[in-house]
Amino acid sequence: MLEGRALGAKAAAEVRKSDNSIDHLKAAESRLRQLKAHNEMLEKQVSLLKAKLEAEALAKRQRAEAEAEAE
Repeated sequence: MLEGRALGAKAAAEVRKSDNSIDHLKAAESRLRQLKAHNEMLEKQVSLLKAKLEAEALAKRQRAEAEAEAE
């Protein structure tokens, strides 16, 4: 298959349209798997960050309570 400017822009587009060697379903399924894996990774990161924020907020409250009791 010729690509790019080896053919005119219209001719190259026609070659790409008629290329049956690309399995669009398999490509789409692969992309879905990639996106799902990426989404799972992001969800794990969000969970870890939420836990970290909660731990920091708890530590801050405990410090504030300790300071209030010390006064």
